[in-house]
Formats: sequence, C-alpha cells, structure tokens
Amino acid sequence: MLEHKSAVLAEHSATVRTDPDQIERSVAWPGVDKAQAFVDAGVSLFTVGTSGPKYKLVGVGPVSTGVPSPLQLRAASGDCF
Repeated sequence: MLEHKSAVLAEHSATVRTDPDQIERSVAWPGVDKAQAFVDAGVSLFTVGTSGPKYKLVGVGPVSTGVPSPLQLRAASGDCF
C-alpha cells in the first residue's frame, strides 16, 4: 500500500513541480521486525499511539487557571471576527 501511495504522490508532485523526496512520509510503528522495510520504502517518521485511562479533568484548563485564551483576549478587546 505504501508503494502505491508513494507512486500517487510522485505523480501529483510532478504535476505541481515539487520534489516528492522533500515530503516526509510517516507510518504507525510497525515493530522492529518490519521497520527497515518501511525505511527502505522512504518512511522517515514513525508514530506511536498511546492510550490510558480516561481521566476526568474537572477544573483543568484556561478558565480554571485564570489565564485567558487568545480567543477570550480578542473578544475582550472588541476586535471580534
């Protein structure tokens, strides 16, 4: 599948005159036994997903810290979109 996607990317890159080797290719970490094959296919970034318990973060965020968000600052200045 990666080979097909790389071929499509190369076609699109040729159309817009962009070097496809300048575009970073990433995949989810496949494990140490398969990683080298992806590197050989042009992958330069492996991503790793994490998961854990779903914590209730009550009271966490810009409002509870007293620090206004950029949108709150913009609205307070009267410079609304």
